[in-house]
Amino acid sequence: MSMRVTLWANALLAASLSVLPMAAAAAEPESPPAAPTTEATPAATDTTAGCCGGKPGGNDSGGQHSGGQHSGGQHSGGQHSGGDEAACAGKAVGGGTSESCCGRSSSGSRCSKRQARAPVLRHGDVNFRPVARLELRAALMTGGDNQRVRGDLAERPGFAIPRARLGGRGDLSPSLHYTLVTDLAAAQAGAMAGTGGALTDAYLLYDRYRFAKLWFGVATVPFSYSAILSSADSGLSERSRSSDAMAPFRQVGVTIGGDYSLAGLSWRAGVYNGFDRQTSFYQGTESPAGLRGNRFHGLSGAFRLQAQPLGAVGDAVADLDGGPMRLSLGGGSYVNDSGSAWVVAMSSELHVKMSGAHLLLEWIADDAKPLEQPTTGSTPPEQIKRQALSAELGYTYHRLGVALRTELVDPNAGVQNSDDEMWLSAAVTWHFLGNSARLQLQYDHRRELHGAVFDNDTLLAKIAARY
Repeated sequence: MSMRVTLWANALLAASLSVLPMAAAAAEPESPPAAPTTEATPAATDTTAGCCGGKPGGNDSGGQHSGGQHSGGQHSGGQHSGGDEAACAGKAVGGGTSESCCGRSSSGSRCSKRQARAPVLRHGDVNFRPVARLELRAALMTGGDNQRVRGDLAERPGFAIPRARLGGRGDLSPSLHYTLVTDLAAAQAGAMAGTGGALTDAYLLYDRYRFAKLWFGVATVPFSYSAILSSADSGLSERSRSSDAMAPFRQVGVTIGGDYSLAGLSWRAGVYNGFDRQTSFYQGTESPAGLRGNRFHGLSGAFRLQAQPLGAVGDAVADLDGGPMRLSLGGGSYVNDSGSAWVVAMSSELHVKMSGAHLLLEWIADDAKPLEQPTTGSTPPEQIKRQALSAELGYTYHRLGVALRTELVDPNAGVQNSDDEMWLSAAVTWHFLGNSARLQLQYDHRRELHGAVFDNDTLLAKIAARY
């Protein structure tokens, strides 16, 4: 294990040293400070064509990277960031006009001109834009065997608040940006469970050079396309259950990456604290607050490559803007020393949009080998290989969208039991303010492929808003 730690330490040192010349080159005379002002400024949009699937930090909260475009500290569609609140409206700080914040398609404008705009406070080059997200979910019908620990979104009919995000993002200089977002709903749940609060995203982004950017802090690990994109941008009420279960989400570390005009190519690579799987498959990996350092785990490393040769696909999974055919091809990999197991994982995806229709295919697989002397109590009893395949198809007409997703999940390739499942999910979505608010109705059907069959279908309604 010491060799692995040395490997990641050297990689981290190399990443840090690669940024020093850029930091020196970034020194510029400061402009005279201006009086603070508050204005409702549209999100900024850059014309870079690259992308890695979302944000550097990820999934549900603060900044994104898309299409390699930088919007006030974000890259939507590309790879890093901080997530949900950053999507579409309120995603960027820094002025300018977004051609298409929802899908970022230069040929469509059905959605982008109706985005909610958050106010921005400016003082010279420094600015601040609040970001927020609130969701209310109602379980209208549940099966008698529904269990959250087995992946069901609700156990009994009733109400829930899945997310209550609050934070801000902005610019400290033209090349240095920040994101800080917390989740009040997760913090309350963590306090009740004794696991502490939830720091969703907290990172700095240095992006003077498009071909070599740096993120430092708590952000999404660049691995799975669905995990990088905000769940608020998914075609259904949540991202696929398999990506939630198998993809690492936020972790503390350093990420470097670049975006290029050639074929919309983007890449991200990073070194992070190690992470553990939770006991149950659908609980996924732990999401640390990032405030206590790295005590029991080793380090993890991730790499992701993505191309969008026909133009930027954008943040939203659905084709909200219409337009000609666009597609995204990508894949990622990570290695992880969790302290209890050595894990190697791979992912790949295809995302296609055209004339309001969308198709998203994603495959994720990992292989965990237990360590001889684990430092944590979640050691797998033996080598375990897992994989999942999801396919989503949908169509959006103006404000109305429909989507169908199927998933095949195998939590242990060496065993055939009721954990091997097929999911079928269908959703109808009504969009407000572009993609800033939406009302959804979704039905989930689960079918165990081997062993006992359970009564665990679910009917949900959800309303969500963000800026």
